[in-house]
Amino acid sequence: METTYLFVYGTLRKDGGHAMGRWMGPHCDFVGAGWCAGRIYRVPRHPDGIGRPDDVGYPGLIIDDAERPGVLGDVFRVRQAQAVMGQLDEYELCGDKYGDEAEYTRELREIRLADGGLVMAWVYVYNKPVEGLEWIQSGDFLAG
Repeated sequence: METTYLFVYGTLRKDGGHAMGRWMGPHCDFVGAGWCAGRIYRVPRHPDGIGRPDDVGYPGLIIDDAERPGVLGDVFRVRQAQAVMGQLDEYELCGDKYGDEAEYTRELREIRLADGGLVMAWVYVYNKPVEGLEWIQSGDFLAG
């Protein structure tokens, strides 16, 4: 049986504190930190960019093979992958049912683990324009 890996880089990270991240706990095994080539942007929660002062928004990753190490995140081994990935697709507004309105696409990408190893993992890639969004140059959404 093939192992399914998932790379998350924002609110779903192990220490992200989001309810959906906590939901992943019984369904996924934490492997460790990893890096994905790309850039990460802060997407405001409100479509007009208006929100509470404590509203940090959510992340959008854009793949860019020139940007290395890129984006920091967590790698998980997913149990019952079809069901779990289906739930995550719904959460991320990803999949055929959303058509051109899908907020993310799910792509299989190479992830460099903190120990130097490589895995192929599913990554949710932002599917909207990033013009005007804040680029998080550190690559670490949780660090701001």
